[in-house]
Amino acid sequence: MEWAVVAAREAMGADTDWSTVWVHLGLLAAAALFMGLLSTRAFRTYRKQA
Repeated sequence: MEWAVVAAREAMGADTDWSTVWVHLGLLAAAALFMGLLSTRAFRTYRKQA
């Protein structure tokens, strides 16, 4: 997952392609949201078993 690196490099470049930056940041945000939901579900399952 180099989306953050690609977005940062593109944003700091001389000829910034903002559509690429926003796409990569959107993918990064979607991955973070998915991982947050997955970890919340895992924690709730763990809590029910304890």
